[in-house]
Amino acid sequence: GRLWFTTNNNMASLLRCCLGGGEAARSTSPPPQQPAQPKQDPAPVSPQPEQDPVPVSAVEVAVSMGATAETESAPSPGDEAAQGDAASEPAPEPTPEGESAPQAPVASTPPDADPIDPMDPRCVEAAKQGRLVVFLGAGASMIPPTALPSWTMINAAVLRGLAKRAGTDNIVPEETVAECQQAVQTSLDDAKLPPEYFSEVLVNRLGNLYFDVLSVLDSSASNSVHLAVAELAKAGKLLAVVTTNFDLCIEGALQQAGVEPVVWKESDDYDAEALKHTAATGKVGDRDVGAGCLVLKLHGSADASHTVVDTLSQRSVGLGDAIEGVMSQLLVDGHMLLMGYSGLDLAAAPNYLCLRRTRPTAKGWTWLVRKGYEALPAVTKLQEEYGDKAQINYGELPDWLAPLLALLPADRPKLKPRVAAEDPKATMTARIDAWSEQLEPAEAAVALADLVLASKKHVDTAAKLMDPLIANMQESAAAEDAPLRKIVGYAWAANSLAQARGVGGDQDTAVRLNTEALTHLERSIAKEPAHDLAHAAGLGKIADPEVTHLRALEIRARVLRGKGDAIRIGAKSADAFVEAEALFDAGREAFELLPPSSRSLRGQTQCLMGLADTLRARMKPSEHQTVVDAVDAYKRVITKAQSIGDKPLQALAEKNIGICLKAAFQEAEGDRRDELHHEALTHYMAALEVQERIGDSLEMVKSLRGYAGLCGDFDEVEQGLEYAERSRKLAVEIGYRAGEARAVRLLSDLKRQGGDLDAAVGLIRQSLAITRDMGDKSGVGRGLLVLAKLLSDQGNKAEAKQEGEAALALFEEIQEPRNAEKATKFLRKLEE
Repeated sequence: GRLWFTTNNNMASLLRCCLGGGEAARSTSPPPQQPAQPKQDPAPVSPQPEQDPVPVSAVEVAVSMGATAETESAPSPGDEAAQGDAASEPAPEPTPEGESAPQAPVASTPPDADPIDPMDPRCVEAAKQGRLVVFLGAGASMIPPTALPSWTMINAAVLRGLAKRAGTDNIVPEETVAECQQAVQTSLDDAKLPPEYFSEVLVNRLGNLYFDVLSVLDSSASNSVHLAVAELAKAGKLLAVVTTNFDLCIEGALQQAGVEPVVWKESDDYDAEALKHTAATGKVGDRDVGAGCLVLKLHGSADASHTVVDTLSQRSVGLGDAIEGVMSQLLVDGHMLLMGYSGLDLAAAPNYLCLRRTRPTAKGWTWLVRKGYEALPAVTKLQEEYGDKAQINYGELPDWLAPLLALLPADRPKLKPRVAAEDPKATMTARIDAWSEQLEPAEAAVALADLVLASKKHVDTAAKLMDPLIANMQESAAAEDAPLRKIVGYAWAANSLAQARGVGGDQDTAVRLNTEALTHLERSIAKEPAHDLAHAAGLGKIADPEVTHLRALEIRARVLRGKGDAIRIGAKSADAFVEAEALFDAGREAFELLPPSSRSLRGQTQCLMGLADTLRARMKPSEHQTVVDAVDAYKRVITKAQSIGDKPLQALAEKNIGICLKAAFQEAEGDRRDELHHEALTHYMAALEVQERIGDSLEMVKSLRGYAGLCGDFDEVEQGLEYAERSRKLAVEIGYRAGEARAVRLLSDLKRQGGDLDAAVGLIRQSLAITRDMGDKSGVGRGLLVLAKLLSDQGNKAEAKQEGEAALALFEEIQEPRNAEKATKFLRKLEE
């Protein structure tokens, strides 16, 4: 089979339907490096003005919104832009600056569904029995007056905050900062930088400080949906409430209704036996029926940042045994109603929430999708597997809840939505601005450059940001009395610029920058007193001396690994490989000395990747054992990456296994050749699947090229041309010149295979122009040798000799003996 790719527009549509939701990135086990934070008080609420009694039917709920009163019914899909994570959530308000959130295309209601479906009767029946499980996604908290910001808005505000801080003190040009901000924002808008990967990048750079951003969701303001759920809990109709949201809105609504929320937000809280007791008696602990309600916060809570699950690696690890056990039990004991939740998690992890695994014994579920939208394919597929036990309903909140509210006493106390004292979006802007002010301008600039590199929108853009930063910091960082935080900031910048230069093919500059950073770090760390690193890891303040010391040790480990990578890539001798291996070993040991955290574990895994890459570079495809050793090393990286949820590293290792097997395939014969071809394709496919999902365009360029090369090796020239062209176009799109040159060179080779020598010569000349422009002498030499061979095939011996001699002279100049030997052999054969 061949790899299937979604289009960017398709993926954008899926993500824009769900960006407002906690589920867009969340797993469960709290990350080990995140310390417990003091519980924050709920956001203050303003007293509600007295109003004439309003019937609390779901159809007629109205709320006070300052001087005006607006109904809480979600706006129609044609209003503004779709905000939130589900097809059932309301449309968003404009962002604080007045821009609208990205518009999700309005899908037509499926032809076999009524415009507004009646509620699945099993929801009502389960509520009558006290066995309804309500699942709330982010859409539930976007309905006014709660109106919490979506992830689209939060990430855009974080990006603005970083850019604003990076632009202070004139350490980098304002126009460059603006260009970087726009590059990242475009990737967010185009769904090429998923929200969980955005978070992952910032956590890898800023550590626990990033999670303070989530205080913008520390709100207990309620709306009609929260209050409806709370009233159902008060009447004893619910078995539990499950949510992926960080906010405190459902807890606040339950308290308004006189129900004590029993919140499980840490993995240790989840108790299957306690849940069985509730299912059997209707009681939560020793509380009377209706006096308490279980609230399961699968992704943690904004009032305890150490519980928050917000990054790609956290999500990839999964929910954990304790939470999965409770979720499975809920599905067995009750009927689940999912609202305000898109289900995009199921596309990335089909068994997320245990819905698929528990299908044989689950009672069933009902999924509310907003009128005018289609359920995501992962949800419809799950419904097909469940058959009659599951339904997808189309409707609007809160109106659709009327049949459940009809079960409640008509004379119950009338609850009014709780309005936050300040506008949620204004609060978001103010809090994120205050958060970014904790960073030094250089630190904010490096974090911004990390996002540019992660978004893969024009690789050179990150270098444009780091070049002036390095120039402005170099002298002060080299001073004997330079404070450690300044040294760390310089090392961050140098390491980031080295990464950008390395991607562009300038390994010498990458080595030099990392060496300078190491020199300054070693000098400054030696002056520092010993610190309790475990204690420092538990602190969230970036300016604390202990935290600064820990960050210095961490960036030192990163720089060791980065220097090793640059030396390995540019290696021209066995001694260089030995030096690279020593640096990877030193980096791994440095990471192992740090307190366990997602960043230190990722660093160790990256060093293992470096060692595996070195084995691959020294591999001899004709010698079976060298191939086995390299592949086994990458498999160890995959195992380690899976254990920490590092999808980018896992995909990179899969791709590199494909490279190893491709090389071995070219040396093999008979059935073994077919086996290696199939295995290599499988690993490239596995890499591409992850890289496309997380928007890792840079590595996709390489994987597409490798896949195309395999097609050509197996005489599937047309398919090879298709994938090579995809690689070229993507490289052009992201400004990856080296990737573009290699893709064009591969296109030339495939054209040669297809018998079109004129096209092959034209393409190789095009590739040569790119490599010359980059100053890549090794690439120019290889291109010249290919051109010489093509000219020879055309019968143009004189020009072939001229280009071959030019290639030989270049290889001798840059001291590449293996390539020089190839050029010499070609020239001898030409003479014959």
